[in-house]
Amino acid sequence: MSFYQQSESLPADTAVPASLAETLARLLTGLSLAVLFLISPMVLFQAGLNYEDVGGSPLEKVHPGNLIALLAFGFRALGRGPWRYTVESLRDNPGLLVYLVTTFFILWFTIFIQKEPFTPLVDTFIPVVALFLLLKEMPETVLSRYATLLHLIFAANALLALYEYLSGNRLTPYVAGTVQIGEDDWRATAFIGHPLANAMMTGTYILTLASRGGGGLGTYPRTLMLLLQLSSMVAFGARASLVTMLLMLALLGALNLVRILTGGMKISLRFLGLCATAMPLMIVGLVALDDIGFFDRLIDRFLEDKGSASTRIAMFELFKYLSLNDFLFGPDQALIGSLKGVEGIESGIESFWVAFTLGYGLLPSLLFFTGLFAFSVNVCLRIRPYAFYVFVFFFLVASTSVSLSAKSPLFGMFVSILIIMLRPVGVSDRRDRG
Repeated sequence: MSFYQQSESLPADTAVPASLAETLARLLTGLSLAVLFLISPMVLFQAGLNYEDVGGSPLEKVHPGNLIALLAFGFRALGRGPWRYTVESLRDNPGLLVYLVTTFFILWFTIFIQKEPFTPLVDTFIPVVALFLLLKEMPETVLSRYATLLHLIFAANALLALYEYLSGNRLTPYVAGTVQIGEDDWRATAFIGHPLANAMMTGTYILTLASRGGGGLGTYPRTLMLLLQLSSMVAFGARASLVTMLLMLALLGALNLVRILTGGMKISLRFLGLCATAMPLMIVGLVALDDIGFFDRLIDRFLEDKGSASTRIAMFELFKYLSLNDFLFGPDQALIGSLKGVEGIESGIESFWVAFTLGYGLLPSLLFFTGLFAFSVNVCLRIRPYAFYVFVFFFLVASTSVSLSAKSPLFGMFVSILIIMLRPVGVSDRRDRG
């Protein structure tokens, strides 16, 4: 049975008819993707939901897109038999089993040992399992529809970002957590929300397109989409994401060049003609954009980082205040909050790895990172080989930002992009071969 095909041996004694359950799962999965990518935490804040603030109901603490994904997974499990489906999923995905064990361990550690809020862990790391299991068994025709949805969302997100960048107007206020950012920060928020989250997801999408993914996009539409997304990266002003993405693009280009020269990869005359036509136009376009000052604010961010570099250095200073026991098993978070004020990094610890270590201690964090690595390998093995390079991009950028150490649907969004865009080449993807 193909990895992306439905199981044909469904149990007969399910509580919900299998066909109805699967239909509901597919519809809700598509709705979940739309909500995840179009309704940012900033929109939830604007709507008055206590997503990142204290108070409110437990349901407010989980992104609505994640709630819909969990509901979709529930219908899938009911249609196939919950116990049987769970056993088969864990048997077929050993990396997922390791990830779940380590995730539930750190949840237990947070709730019963540290007695700290646990919804950030739940919202960030649990629904991605549902999305992974839902998407990996969707028929290719359904994944093609999801790919079209992602193309439309990313096109709209890029256009909105450019509008916000050029006009100075935003669709929603720029909010970090519950604090509104001053108007002097010009970075676009678009649909996905925080500029760094936008850049991380857009960079992921760009790399999947460059890896000859694209869910049915032909050569010319994919090229135009790449240009649009690359221009929107300027609007987000995320230096680490931009530089890392460009380096990964250069690496992918070099690897493809080696494959072409060694005969391991064929290239069509149509693609060569496109490159010959596009390169001069791109150079002229870049010069014209530079002349009108399109890149000026981004260049200024490289020249004057407004304390970001010093903040990343200061976060390591927090370790000198910790005892060995605190370092290994996690310090009191009230102490960390005070120390962040002392070091002037109240806005957050700008590294996922460091923030996790300071939050949960080195040993619990290493255990969780092991599960995260196992799950990442599990995902990579199920899709095209180039997924490895996209994972490298994602975790390198996570190393320079709060990212996964805060409540966020980003990890589920990231895995969804990979499975949908880099699924094994089938009939509907043949035109992607160039």
